[in-house]
Amino acid sequence: MLELLKQEFVQRALIAGVGLAIPLGVLGCFMLWRRMSFFSDAMGHAAILGVIGGLILHIHPQLAVGGIALLAALILSRHRHSSRLPLDTWLGAVSYGGLALGLCLMALNPSVRVSPEAILFGEILSVTWTDVVWVLAVAIFTPLLFWKIWRVVILITMDEDWAATNNIPVYSIQMIFLTTIALVTAVGLKITGALLLPALMVFPAATSSYFARSPEKMVIISSLIAMVAFVIGALTSFWFDLPTGPAIVVISLVFMVIGSIGKKF
Repeated sequence: MLELLKQEFVQRALIAGVGLAIPLGVLGCFMLWRRMSFFSDAMGHAAILGVIGGLILHIHPQLAVGGIALLAALILSRHRHSSRLPLDTWLGAVSYGGLALGLCLMALNPSVRVSPEAILFGEILSVTWTDVVWVLAVAIFTPLLFWKIWRVVILITMDEDWAATNNIPVYSIQMIFLTTIALVTAVGLKITGALLLPALMVFPAATSSYFARSPEKMVIISSLIAMVAFVIGALTSFWFDLPTGPAIVVISLVFMVIGSIGKKF
């Protein structure tokens, strides 16, 4: 194992995973508080369209994924309260529509050489130092941003209608939140994949809810749990030759189950 940890590609993977855990822990808590867990799922699936579209149009994949994820965020935000159709319908349209359209475009363009498994489940061992820099930049930006707007976000989370009647910019804050999810999706897709990224937002946050006694502590514990899950999951996958993304999700799920059981005693 020590010899494996000396490999540069393993070091890049671990740094990227630990860095990504910070914004995932922060965003996951707000998703649980606002019951928006399926938003990340929809944006992750839609991001597949960004990967394929970026390769076809020769656009940097992270820019294309970020653009599509942001478009998905705008659609979901626009129709959250002002549509005849329920929000679940729009979540399905964005999620499965983006996934299906991306896979169809890939089939129609044989010149686009990309592994569907890498898109869906991630390819953490292929991250470059450039990817690591992007992840660390987002890891620093996200907590600083939410620290700046913390009070307003908590008020909106507690009672969105009350916040709106008291001239708090609910829509602007919501767009900041969804844009941040889009940004994290753009930098995290290569690491965890479109199908697994939402789980790594939800599971650590759910685990921290069993132990935290304040919103601030819940965010910190959630990020720490996500970091530990990334490290243990990655090392487990290296040792037992398992797919890394799924191994990390399994470890996160185990933590959540242990937290649930431990809370009962």
